[in-house]
Amino acid sequence: MSGKLRAVAVLVVALLAFGYVFSLNPGITEFKIIPGKAPIRTSFALILFLFFLTGFGVAVFATAFQGALRSFAFWRFARRSQRKDEARQMVVEGRSRAALGRIGAARRLLQRAQRKSPGETYVALETARMELADGRVDAAERRLKGLLKGAPHNSEVLSLLLDVNRRRNNFEGQVATLNRWLEVDPGHLPALRTLRDLYTGVGNWAEAVRVQGRILAKVTERGERVAARRKLSLFRYRQAATLPPARAKGLLEQVVREDEVFAPAHAALGDALLALGDGEAALRAWARGYQVSGQAGLLLKAEALREHDGQVEEMLKLYRKLGKKGGIPLLLRARLLVQLGRNEEALKLLEDDRQGVGGTRAGRLLAGEAQRRIGSFDGAAKAFHAALYGERAELPVAFVCDQCHRGVPEWAATCARCEAVDSLGLDVGAVAPLER
Repeated sequence: MSGKLRAVAVLVVALLAFGYVFSLNPGITEFKIIPGKAPIRTSFALILFLFFLTGFGVAVFATAFQGALRSFAFWRFARRSQRKDEARQMVVEGRSRAALGRIGAARRLLQRAQRKSPGETYVALETARMELADGRVDAAERRLKGLLKGAPHNSEVLSLLLDVNRRRNNFEGQVATLNRWLEVDPGHLPALRTLRDLYTGVGNWAEAVRVQGRILAKVTERGERVAARRKLSLFRYRQAATLPPARAKGLLEQVVREDEVFAPAHAALGDALLALGDGEAALRAWARGYQVSGQAGLLLKAEALREHDGQVEEMLKLYRKLGKKGGIPLLLRARLLVQLGRNEEALKLLEDDRQGVGGTRAGRLLAGEAQRRIGSFDGAAKAFHAALYGERAELPVAFVCDQCHRGVPEWAATCARCEAVDSLGLDVGAVAPLER
């Protein structure tokens, strides 16, 4: 049974019930409505019946009124939704016109959209974009700050406000906007990277280290983690350069512990230890740095310290220990021997390692210098010639590309590297080994 039929049935039953009560209780009662007037005489049952009808009428009216209110609210909602859709369509059309350069028409459409649906965020956002495009930065900033009061974590508003602060070169404003953004999304990598770059731009390495640490904790891909780790090491290295040696030492030790192949940290750690008066610890730091990073410059720092202290033999021992299997330490040992005038010893060392560093250009140049110093000028000439031109007997010529600056031994119409046409010319100053 429907609700209306049920209501009619209830009304009929109620009328029958009151008719039955009235037939059984025809008694008369008196009551007054207006003071000073004669009382009304009527049946008690009739009075009850009238009260019932009044209550029933009130209930029916209230139900009808509620239905009317709901209908009116639905109509307002539908109308508001329609106006929002119309405003959104105007915004989209305004964007297309702005893209075509019709700024005036786009502005008028946005004004109509605001009248259609005042207070809508997306309309205000598009208006702010338009103002930024027109160069009206002040107006855009006021509009965006007003939006930010109602939606303090709206990413679109924050993005545009960041653009405003960037145009103004407002460092504090950019930092505040990015920090508010990161309150909503702490792991947002583009915002973190932008904040990091802001701090590095002003040399605030402590904050750059803090933000880069957050970035490192968020990246998961192996290559990205390696790059993020190296950036963190670089920022800590930069930060250590601004600290006194005692404080820098602890920070640099952390860097070489977490990223041991980062040679600048080993160099700076040795410098810090030397500044604190511990030369032996500095030498150990540089030697360890070479062993893990392969950076020969660290050994040259150790050599300079040993020469300053008059302990060159100790450096030769270190070179001998590190260069048992050849390599860079053997070459540096031969170089130091030549500097000390021990040319025959250097020549034997290089001759025994002709298949290693002794056969390289640097090794041949060292051998030539050693022979020149002992007066063997023919041997020195051969060594220098081999160092410059290799083992070939013919006189070299070289052609160099004026586009990519790559040297080749033979002329060609097209450069094999950059494919530039007619770019090869004779290089009269070429001394580099020629390619075949």
